[in-house]
Amino acid sequence: MTKLSYLLPLFLVACSGASVVKEGDNLYSVSEKSQPTQAAAEHIPDPAIDDIRNAAKDYCNQDNKKVKVVSYDQPQDPTIRQDMFRLKFSCVADQN
Repeated sequence: MTKLSYLLPLFLVACSGASVVKEGDNLYSVSEKSQPTQAAAEHIPDPAIDDIRNAAKDYCNQDNKKVKVVSYDQPQDPTIRQDMFRLKFSCVADQN
């Protein structure tokens, strides 16, 4: 049973998705560490890209708003992918 008590927190952290952090007045960021994979060598986009975009979209959708990207940082060498993807954004009213 003691092994389970050590492994459960690790499992929960590994399964947690990208989470939004408030940085200022209507300024937020979300980041996720990429993982090196065979897909990187084949130039397939890192899943972290979709994870952070979806987290931002879901956050703004709570107030029926859209994402306005302020900045987007990604690893310099996408084939290494042991760096952070980071998206800074604000939520703006939909102009339809």
